[in-house]
Amino acid sequence: SRDAFAYCTSLKNVDIAYGVEIIEAYAFHYCNKLEEIELPDSITELGGETFRLCSNLKKVKLPVYIKEVKEFDNCTSLESIEIPYGVETIGRSSFYNCTSLKEIYIPDTVKKIHTYAFWQCTSLENIEIPYGVEDIEKGTFYGCQSLKEIRIPDTVKKIGESAFAGCSSLEYIEIPDSVTAIGNYTFQYCTSL
Repeated sequence: SRDAFAYCTSLKNVDIAYGVEIIEAYAFHYCNKLEEIELPDSITELGGETFRLCSNLKKVKLPVYIKEVKEFDNCTSLESIEIPYGVETIGRSSFYNCTSLKEIYIPDTVKKIHTYAFWQCTSLENIEIPYGVEDIEKGTFYGCQSLKEIRIPDTVKKIGESAFAGCSSLEYIEIPDSVTAIGNYTFQYCTSL
């Protein structure tokens, strides 16, 4: 149920049995001692902000049948994550302020990356935007200070407002001919460009 373990501030380990299909929103909200979790492949849906503010969460194994990722904002110890093949959407603020996130694998099944998905991921060094994504939305990579280069696939038509603003280490960006609109402040404070 919603908020099932929310604010269980001493919770360190969780073993979720195979057979569980849905984990509701905020299920582990502010479980700030939780360091690692492996979610069984029987899970097909994770509610929004499932692991919000789990500040010590370092390692996550996501189930293979989910279609959307939207649950890790303010997980400031999360260093890397692999999005399973089959995921179609990275939701709004999914990795918002995950300041230790250095690498993320995004499969080419992802077609939508929502607003603020990687906002202030200050340690993110590299990301490959999958072929098929059509819009880079508002603030998607805002403040990703360690990001050095980005190649935008030729399926992208629009780059939203402040999408790369504050990416102070960004030295190279490849924008294809398919892009017909670039929003305000998109590359503001990209002082290495």
